[in-house]
Amino acid sequence: MKKFIRIAGIIITVFISIAYLLSALAPYTSPLDFPVITIFSIGYLPILFVFFLAICIWFFANRKIAFLLIFILLIGYKALFSTVAFNPIQPAWKDKKDSTSIRVLSWNVNRLGSPYASADTPNSLRHKMLDLIYSADADIICFQDFVLSETKDNTIAFVNNISTILRNGRFYSHYFPFYYEYDGGNYSDKIGTVIFSKHPIIDSGFIQFSSSERSGFVDVLIQSKKLRIYSAHLSSMSLWPNTKEEAGVDYLRGDSTQIKAKTIAGKLLQFGKGHAVEAELLKSHMNKSPHPILFSGDLNSVPSSYIYNHISTGLNDAFLQKGFGIGGTYNMVFPRIRIDVLLYSKQLKLVQFKRIKTDLSDHSAHLADIKWKE
Repeated sequence: MKKFIRIAGIIITVFISIAYLLSALAPYTSPLDFPVITIFSIGYLPILFVFFLAICIWFFANRKIAFLLIFILLIGYKALFSTVAFNPIQPAWKDKKDSTSIRVLSWNVNRLGSPYASADTPNSLRHKMLDLIYSADADIICFQDFVLSETKDNTIAFVNNISTILRNGRFYSHYFPFYYEYDGGNYSDKIGTVIFSKHPIIDSGFIQFSSSERSGFVDVLIQSKKLRIYSAHLSSMSLWPNTKEEAGVDYLRGDSTQIKAKTIAGKLLQFGKGHAVEAELLKSHMNKSPHPILFSGDLNSVPSSYIYNHISTGLNDAFLQKGFGIGGTYNMVFPRIRIDVLLYSKQLKLVQFKRIKTDLSDHSAHLADIKWKE
């Protein structure tokens, strides 16, 4: 009986080790070359947990096997150190900014509450979100999933989130490269990323993906130096609907909800390949930047993925520098996964950082103070 249990344990451990190695290879492997790697990258955290549990069990059953598994664990250091931040002790966040720092807020606002003026009460979701935004006292704001609703015949009264934030947040200017305009008959919804700045915007533009998504960038003048800021949103990972009617929004036509695969696994494979193309387009654009970069966005991909590692190459990750744990930002799954990032060039220094945990959106927000290196 003991021999059977030992053999079964070894066989199970081999399969767990193979799964772990595949997930550990995900940062180096483009889904365009090996599509199934997407599934292993998404499954990295549960695979890591099971693999670590196997190490603990073998540590008491057979030390040689345990040490072999520890060696295999170290092979996957890149995925591990991209996913987990090891900074348990950090100074408390200081609300007062250093005069030489730039405060940046990045957040997927999930439409920023109801757009109807009739629903715009002091206790509405929109007002609670705006209160959080203003309390951050940021110099630069990067939003994803931002929506501006506009009436066509004045039969519906909408709030104007852009003018509200510009006025009440005391921002100098903004750039809103909306990627899709939904035609509702007597109204329209403009959907996209947006960047607000208290510093002069001297240039702007966007990167158009093959899907309906578009990511924007601006060049701002800060302390006589130029900084390029990106607000990016890679294609949404909507897995359940099979038709645009079920999805409810036409702009998903080019998204992962509209692919022909009928299974979730099949959709994941297509989703991974699409993200790889988008990541390479973004990185190619970033590599040509004449200025240091501040990159914010919702990658819809985990830190153990090729997508994250391709985009973050050569940049520092604010969460990994000053955060702790896995830093989950997407609130709709358990455990929460980190699909939102704040990255910056080596010419910049991170002063302080915090993840704002909130259920006002389906994403948590990132807030950071950054300055030029002396």
